[in-house]
Amino acid sequence: MRTMGEDESERLRSAEFDFIDRTLMGDDRSRTLFDWSPEAIVIVNRQGIFLDANKKLYEWLGYKPAEVIGKHILELPFLPDKTKEIIKENFVQRMQGKDISAYEAAFLHKDGTEKWGEIHGAFLRDNTNNITVDLIMVSDITERKCADESLRRLAAIVESSDDGIIGKTLDGIITSWNPGAEKIYGYFAEEVIGRPISLLLPLEYPDEITKLLERIKHGEHVHHFETMRMRKDGKRIYVSLSVSPIKDGTNNIVGASTIARDITEKKKMEGQLKENEEKFRLLFENTYDLIQSVDEQGKFIDVNPRWLETLEYSRDEVKKLRLTDIVRKDQISHCQEILKMIFQGKHSKNIETVFLSKTGKEIVVEGNAHGLFLDGKFIGTVGIFQEISGAKKN
Repeated sequence: MRTMGEDESERLRSAEFDFIDRTLMGDDRSRTLFDWSPEAIVIVNRQGIFLDANKKLYEWLGYKPAEVIGKHILELPFLPDKTKEIIKENFVQRMQGKDISAYEAAFLHKDGTEKWGEIHGAFLRDNTNNITVDLIMVSDITERKCADESLRRLAAIVESSDDGIIGKTLDGIITSWNPGAEKIYGYFAEEVIGRPISLLLPLEYPDEITKLLERIKHGEHVHHFETMRMRKDGKRIYVSLSVSPIKDGTNNIVGASTIARDITEKKKMEGQLKENEEKFRLLFENTYDLIQSVDEQGKFIDVNPRWLETLEYSRDEVKKLRLTDIVRKDQISHCQEILKMIFQGKHSKNIETVFLSKTGKEIVVEGNAHGLFLDGKFIGTVGIFQEISGAKKN
């Protein structure tokens, strides 16, 4: 049996639907405009009960009318808790006659996907100026919010990057300058924005930026271009530059973005390595020791001139040799055991064995050998030997 309260509630609900039909859906044209509006439209009563919505809302959020009509707005399944609180607060304030600007809120699709909408509200009143229903329009701003979030993440990356990230016009005027650029070049952003990027150029590179920007104007990307720049304190540094075009909304190239990495220390290390390689090569070429390198199969990788002279082979002939070809037969198993130890990362010292020259001459040698490894992988051995044939005879 229905109570008087339930009967009254039903009567008011019926009156509200009649009002909606008369004011909003007075004819088929009005209903068509309502249903096919590009914006989602929701109608709720003074008590916050969901009365109706257009097709856009149901398509946007994946629910059917029967799943939401008649529910209080705080019970709607497509509103997360944080949005319910916002809508409740704004609904109360608007009922009190306060003007509320459009605001953004999160929604939930039935499949759990988060959506974002911009909410506008307007009360509809009857002939006596009493509020009857609240007409709420929701604009889908999900893509914009995702784009904004991507921009925020990008901005955070730019701000926290150790690389210098610089924006400039096609004329070379600096438009943006991140903390990484401050660290590399020594200038604060306010010191350089609006000034030409050429202030970083050493005098001997007058046309470099002009040439780079010409490539950018034609849509090219420049990757890992190594060059020199000048810091605020006058110090010259090596940098690796990657330069890309900046395009506007119509795909026109309007500027250039540069990512700069300070490679000064790397260049110093490369210079030292080259110097050490030259010193080693000088020693390798001129020492009286016999130096040889073989791979895991015992094939020769390299030998020095003294080795070639002593064993009477040409460099081309060595390419076809294995270690077993130049070791006396009774020494082969001994040498193979040593190689096995070296493959396991062990050094072998005070090795004494007998080499055979191309003409069969026996050469007694003594020396040390160790393995060469790259990223933990064995790539060869290096052995350094001294000829002790004369000492053995004595």
